[in-house]
Amino acid sequence: DAPRHFDVKGKSITDFPANFWDFSNVGVAFLPRCPEPGELIDSSMLDGASRELTSGIEALILNTGWHTLRETGNYAICGPGIHSSVADFLRQRFPKLRLLGFDMISLSSFAHREAGRESHRSFLCHTNPILIVEDMNLHELHRRRTLHRLLVSPLFIEDADGSPCTIWGE
Repeated sequence: DAPRHFDVKGKSITDFPANFWDFSNVGVAFLPRCPEPGELIDSSMLDGASRELTSGIEALILNTGWHTLRETGNYAICGPGIHSSVADFLRQRFPKLRLLGFDMISLSSFAHREAGRESHRSFLCHTNPILIVEDMNLHELHRRRTLHRLLVSPLFIEDADGSPCTIWGE
Protein backbone atom coordinates (compact mmCIF):
# COMPACT_ATOMS: atom_id res chain seq x y z
CA ASP A 1 0.00 0.00 0.00
CA ALA A 2 1.20 3.47 -0.92
CA PRO A 3 -0.05 6.77 0.57
CA ARG A 4 -2.59 7.17 -2.25
CA HIS A 5 -4.39 4.11 -0.82
CA PHE A 6 -5.99 6.42 1.76
CA ASP A 7 -5.18 9.92 0.44
CA VAL A 8 -6.16 10.92 -3.10
CA LYS A 9 -3.31 13.46 -3.08
CA GLY A 10 -0.80 10.97 -1.66
CA LYS A 11 2.04 9.37 -3.59
CA SER A 12 1.29 6.41 -5.81
CA ILE A 13 3.60 3.42 -6.31
CA THR A 14 5.14 5.05 -9.40
CA ASP A 15 5.87 8.32 -7.57
CA PHE A 16 8.70 6.68 -5.63
CA PRO A 17 12.13 6.60 -7.29
CA ALA A 18 13.65 3.22 -8.15
CA ASN A 19 16.22 3.40 -5.32
CA PHE A 20 13.41 3.77 -2.76
CA TRP A 21 12.66 0.06 -3.15
CA ASP A 22 16.18 -1.08 -2.19
CA PHE A 23 16.68 -1.47 1.56
CA SER A 24 20.15 -2.11 2.96
CA ASN A 25 19.27 -1.84 6.64
CA VAL A 26 16.52 -4.37 7.39
CA GLY A 27 15.12 -5.47 10.72
CA VAL A 28 13.24 -8.68 11.43
CA ALA A 29 11.01 -8.92 14.49
CA PHE A 30 9.25 -12.02 15.78
CA LEU A 31 6.23 -11.54 18.02
CA PRO A 32 6.50 -13.59 21.21
CA ARG A 33 3.15 -15.22 20.43
CA CYS A 34 0.83 -15.52 17.49
CA PRO A 35 -1.99 -12.96 17.80
CA GLU A 36 -5.51 -14.16 18.36
CA PRO A 37 -8.10 -13.87 15.57
CA GLY A 38 -9.23 -10.24 15.35
CA GLU A 39 -6.67 -9.03 17.90
CA LEU A 40 -5.04 -5.65 17.31
CA ILE A 41 -1.27 -5.74 17.67
CA ASP A 42 -0.15 -2.76 19.71
CA SER A 43 3.18 -1.15 20.51
CA SER A 44 3.61 -3.15 23.72
CA MET A 45 3.64 -6.36 21.66
CA LEU A 46 6.22 -4.86 19.31
CA ASP A 47 8.36 -3.30 22.01
CA GLY A 48 10.05 -6.50 23.16
CA ALA A 49 10.15 -8.01 19.67
CA SER A 50 11.95 -4.99 18.21
CA ARG A 51 14.14 -3.95 21.14
CA GLU A 52 17.32 -5.54 19.74
CA LEU A 53 17.01 -3.82 16.34
CA THR A 54 19.12 -0.79 15.51
CA SER A 55 17.40 2.57 15.22
CA GLY A 56 18.64 2.98 11.63
CA ILE A 57 16.52 0.29 9.98
CA GLU A 58 14.72 1.29 6.78
CA ALA A 59 12.46 -1.75 6.49
CA LEU A 60 10.92 -3.91 9.19
CA ILE A 61 9.62 -7.41 8.56
CA LEU A 62 7.22 -8.49 11.28
CA ASN A 63 6.77 -12.23 11.69
CA THR A 64 3.59 -12.60 13.74
CA GLY A 65 3.30 -16.35 13.20
CA TRP A 66 -0.04 -15.80 11.45
CA HIS A 67 1.42 -17.21 8.22
CA THR A 68 1.16 -20.68 9.80
CA LEU A 69 -2.62 -20.38 9.27
CA ARG A 70 -2.23 -19.44 5.60
CA GLU A 71 -4.00 -22.58 4.33
CA THR A 72 -7.00 -22.12 6.63
CA GLY A 73 -10.11 -19.99 6.27
CA ASN A 74 -9.13 -18.09 9.40
CA TYR A 75 -6.10 -16.58 7.66
CA ALA A 76 -8.12 -14.26 5.41
CA ILE A 77 -11.34 -13.88 7.36
CA CYS A 78 -10.36 -13.74 11.04
CA GLY A 79 -6.93 -12.15 10.86
CA PRO A 80 -5.48 -9.80 13.43
CA GLY A 81 -4.67 -6.18 12.65
CA ILE A 82 -2.19 -3.53 13.70
CA HIS A 83 -3.29 -0.67 15.96
CA SER A 84 -2.90 2.86 14.58
CA SER A 85 -0.59 3.88 17.47
CA VAL A 86 2.06 1.46 16.15
CA ALA A 87 2.92 3.84 13.29
CA ASP A 88 4.11 6.59 15.65
CA PHE A 89 5.81 4.05 17.90
CA LEU A 90 7.79 2.77 14.90
CA ARG A 91 8.61 6.27 13.64
CA GLN A 92 9.96 7.20 17.05
CA ARG A 93 12.03 4.03 17.48
CA PHE A 94 13.13 3.80 13.83
CA PRO A 95 13.26 7.32 12.29
CA LYS A 96 14.48 6.03 8.89
CA LEU A 97 11.74 3.38 8.55
CA ARG A 98 10.05 3.47 5.13
CA LEU A 99 8.42 0.04 4.92
CA LEU A 100 6.62 -2.43 7.18
CA GLY A 101 5.99 -5.94 5.90
CA PHE A 102 4.13 -8.67 7.74
CA ASP A 103 2.48 -12.08 7.40
CA MET A 104 -1.18 -11.13 7.83
CA ILE A 105 -3.70 -10.62 5.04
CA SER A 106 -4.05 -6.93 5.91
CA LEU A 107 -3.04 -4.18 8.29
CA SER A 108 -6.77 -4.14 9.09
CA SER A 109 -8.65 -6.79 10.97
CA PHE A 110 -12.12 -7.43 9.59
CA ALA A 111 -13.28 -7.46 13.22
CA HIS A 112 -12.23 -3.80 13.58
CA ARG A 113 -12.85 -2.11 10.21
CA GLU A 114 -12.77 1.53 11.37
CA ALA A 115 -9.66 0.91 13.47
CA GLY A 116 -8.10 -0.60 10.34
CA ARG A 117 -8.87 2.49 8.29
CA GLU A 118 -7.32 4.65 11.01
CA SER A 119 -4.26 2.39 11.02
CA HIS A 120 -3.82 2.74 7.28
CA ARG A 121 -4.07 6.52 7.60
CA SER A 122 -1.55 6.62 10.47
CA PHE A 123 1.03 4.69 8.42
CA LEU A 124 0.39 6.21 4.99
CA CYS A 125 -1.00 9.75 5.45
CA HIS A 126 2.02 11.31 7.12
CA THR A 127 4.97 13.47 6.09
CA ASN A 128 7.10 10.35 6.64
CA PRO A 129 4.87 7.56 5.32
CA ILE A 130 5.62 3.95 6.14
CA LEU A 131 4.57 1.86 3.17
CA ILE A 132 2.82 -1.41 3.93
CA VAL A 133 3.50 -4.85 2.48
CA GLU A 134 0.67 -7.16 3.50
CA ASP A 135 0.24 -10.91 3.13
CA MET A 136 3.92 -11.88 3.11
CA ASN A 137 4.62 -15.59 3.21
CA LEU A 138 7.28 -15.72 5.93
CA HIS A 139 7.31 -19.50 6.05
CA GLU A 140 11.10 -19.66 5.55
CA LEU A 141 11.97 -16.68 7.73
CA HIS A 142 11.83 -18.64 10.98
CA ARG A 143 15.15 -20.21 10.02
CA ARG A 144 16.91 -16.86 9.66
CA ARG A 145 16.54 -13.99 12.07
CA THR A 146 18.48 -11.47 9.95
CA LEU A 147 18.21 -10.01 6.50
CA HIS A 148 21.08 -7.97 5.12
CA ARG A 149 19.19 -6.48 2.21
CA LEU A 150 15.66 -6.31 0.90
CA LEU A 151 14.70 -5.53 -2.67
CA VAL A 152 11.02 -4.80 -3.25
CA SER A 153 9.78 -5.00 -6.81
CA PRO A 154 6.19 -3.78 -7.10
CA LEU A 155 4.23 -4.01 -10.31
CA PHE A 156 4.55 -0.44 -11.58
CA ILE A 157 1.07 0.63 -12.59
CA GLU A 158 0.68 4.36 -13.16
CA ASP A 159 -1.15 6.07 -10.26
CA ALA A 160 -1.64 2.77 -8.37
CA ASP A 161 -2.37 3.13 -4.67
CA GLY A 162 -0.97 -0.34 -4.02
CA SER A 163 0.48 -3.17 -6.03
CA PRO A 164 1.41 -6.84 -5.89
CA CYS A 165 5.15 -7.14 -5.44
CA THR A 166 7.97 -9.61 -5.40
CA ILE A 167 10.46 -9.27 -2.59
CA TRP A 168 13.98 -10.61 -2.46
CA GLY A 169 15.78 -10.90 0.83
CA GLU A 170 19.47 -11.51 1.28
